[in-house]
Amino acid sequence: MPAGCRRVSYAALALMAAALSSLAASTAEAATDPVSITVKVGYSGFVKPEQWMPVAIDLTNTGPDLDGTLEVSTAAFANGPPIAPAIYMTHVSLASGATKHLKTYVIEDLAPSSVSVRLVVNGQVVATGGRTGGSAATPLIGVLSDQPTALDSFAAVHPGSVSATVVHLSLEDMGDSALLLRAFDVLAIDDFATDTLTAAQRGAITDYVHNGGALVLGTGASWRKTLAGVSSTLMPMTIDGTVTLNSVAALGQLSRVEVASGALNTGTSAWLAEAGKPLLAERFVGAGLVTLATFDWNQEPVAGCSDRFSCAPCSPQGRLKRRDSTARSDRLAGRSACEALLSRRCSATCRGWTCPRCC
Repeated sequence: MPAGCRRVSYAALALMAAALSSLAASTAEAATDPVSITVKVGYSGFVKPEQWMPVAIDLTNTGPDLDGTLEVSTAAFANGPPIAPAIYMTHVSLASGATKHLKTYVIEDLAPSSVSVRLVVNGQVVATGGRTGGSAATPLIGVLSDQPTALDSFAAVHPGSVSATVVHLSLEDMGDSALLLRAFDVLAIDDFATDTLTAAQRGAITDYVHNGGALVLGTGASWRKTLAGVSSTLMPMTIDGTVTLNSVAALGQLSRVEVASGALNTGTSAWLAEAGKPLLAERFVGAGLVTLATFDWNQEPVAGCSDRFSCAPCSPQGRLKRRDSTARSDRLAGRSACEALLSRRCSATCRGWTCPRCC
């Protein structure tokens, strides 16, 4: 073999040996790091500044049993005073071969910001993890439903040029304190078995409304399922069954719409109705507002109404005609159903204050 070729071959072998050595070193390093940490922050990757946000942490231990302290910290506010970031700590025991799921809540002064997690054993950091980035959401709509795309079209409606973010919540996502639910500008429940909520979660929803939250309830044929775990003190209506409306002009001439029926409770007004049957009823409770839809957004024919909110009464170009004195207010005339609903949520929150988002 010519000398030049031999030199090229030796160089190639040297490079390969270096690569294998690097790989072996990486493997050895991984082997000496038996604990891994994965972190998820917020709701579906969305976070709300200056509100309590969930942090879900998974610890996996491939080494020996350990006992230590888990520390969670957020970045300090860049424009604030030079103070150390808040550190949330909890004791953790992790057996060999085990995976443990933990959850806590942190406040991010400026969202999105970084969240760091580390595991400390006997004063030594044995594992680290974290999350950077994410998306800031204002306003934020939380949807509790068995249907994975329920009320997604609320995000396409921009009352007052405000864009909303819709996130879908699981049973585990529901906080057990009104303080944890404050991140949601609107909390919507439709086609979900609320009797599976814990007593603390049910109480949190009630307190959330009393403290100024906006709750939207969908009913229709699934009214028993959806309302089973919701406090009766929040109800705009006392529902005793359903009726089928053959033609609903207020919903774009939809036919055979099954709606919940019953009596309006004291203090309730129906601002959208059809032939004397309430379609959307609302009631102030404490400092908050509860809106009840007597139909189910996930049930046909409403669910199939051209992407749910693209039909005549629901699209931004749609118009809702006044059917009777309780149909809707003059202020909302000519708006889409969902745009009007979201605008009313904002107005209810303002409660007399001048708000650039809705005024």
